Amino acid sequence: MNFNRELALKLVNAVFDMMPEDYQFGPEGGNDLIPTNFEMIYDEVKRVDADAELHYGISKLVIISPHLGNYVIKVPFNGMYEENYDYGCSKEDGCNYNCRCCCDCEHGVEPDYKDYWCNYSNADSPTGWNYCDAEWQKYKNLRKIGLDCFVAKTYPFIEIEGFKCFIQEVATAEDDADGNETSRVTAASRKKAESLNSEFHYSLNEDWLGLCVETFGANKVRRFMKYVEEKDPEILNDMHSGNYGYRPNGIPCILDFASFDS
Repeated sequence: MNFNRELALKLVNAVFDMMPEDYQFGPEGGNDLIPTNFEMIYDEVKRVDADAELHYGISKLVIISPHLGNYVIKVPFNGMYEENYDYGCSKEDGCNYNCRCCCDCEHGVEPDYKDYWCNYSNADSPTGWNYCDAEWQKYKNLRKIGLDCFVAKTYPFIEIEGFKCFIQEVATAEDDADGNETSRVTAASRKKAESLNSEFHYSLNEDWLGLCVETFGANKVRRFMKYVEEKDPEILNDMHSGNYGYRPNGIPCILDFASFDS
């Protein structure tokens, strides 16, 4: 395994050194999903490795560095700050102080904006909140039946303060790909991809799925989609272009297959 464990430990420790004392670690209120203490974490990670990059979504922080080898590090979030509005009322008599009268009547007042911490609870993992662990569970299940080729290799790395962190093989998301990977997919393979989408009621990118057909064979792709349909629908529930892509050798794979549900 080409993986710089020593550097990885330093990078993960840099993240946890800058975490909040209560270890409520996840996206803050708003649409940009910026994690708690992100600026401090970013600075500390850069201090350890100037070439490191931090990516994040709603369920995890990902550390990427050319010095780590063929893997990235995934650090789970355990919840998020949700936006809530506390509606009051300026009318003293005969009014429900919890109503939305700021929108509905002349006595309304502007709502008081607050952030509320919400623990994740629906991850398919022992904790109920660790979506990185959920990927590991799914990867193990797929490996048992010989279908792990469709998802990025995922392994446990270290546990700190109850946060199990994982490593995953390097892959480029469709968002960041240059299109060369699927440029030679044949019309026949795209037609087969269209047929598989129709059979299993999906709308997967047919260039990417066509490449899966050419790489793994139509029968194996059908086995995979049948398994997902019958045993683990979450694997293909969130197939936007940031969650699937290509390994360095151009082989297609799914990068994020835990399907977030708060």
